[in-house]
Amino acid sequence: MGAIKKSANISNDIAQMVDNFIKVNPGVSFTLIVNQALKEWLKNPSVELNRTPATNEDVDQFLRDNSELMDDLAK
Repeated sequence: MGAIKKSANISNDIAQMVDNFIKVNPGVSFTLIVNQALKEWLKNPSVELNRTPATNEDVDQFLRDNSELMDDLAK
């Protein structure tokens, strides 16, 4: 894995999925992905991670929804 390192708290398959997503979408950071997942989980702790590959439309929507946060991370 290139962009992230394995953590005891992240399974290999999830870490690989995040790494692959970042490789395809270099504007997205691991921190942004984790923050969004944590935000959703805090709203509803029973939420499970969606492990299906994102479509191009999903990625575009994610980028639109988080453009302000991504701008802040780029500073």
